[in-house]
Amino acid sequence: MPRSWISGLFSDLIWLRTILPECIPEEWTHNLTGTIDFWQSGAPGWKAMIKRAGKKHMFQEAMMSDVFCWHRQFFRVLEKHGGTFDPPFFGKFTNGGEYHCACGRCFDSAQGFGP
Repeated sequence: MPRSWISGLFSDLIWLRTILPECIPEEWTHNLTGTIDFWQSGAPGWKAMIKRAGKKHMFQEAMMSDVFCWHRQFFRVLEKHGGTFDPPFFGKFTNGGEYHCACGRCFDSAQGFGP
């Protein structure tokens, strides 16, 4: 059941383990026995763990946003001075109204694609 709340719980535990691997055992990502025992013991430190994971996640997201911006600027400077790329770094517009990026992502508008 890919859309059940239990699969969502496993997804959240996998995410948490990815962000803070030392906080939860790997076993929790595929078996809830330890998770249930933890909750029944009062879940000590749970809120602090979630706050720490959230802060780390937001820091990583902000860092990746900065890196993506610098990456675009770097390729714009290279293109401005005659650099060419195959495939084009900034993608190409297709008949279907989509912008495809060399990174594999697809956008439906130039605004979504990037400046």
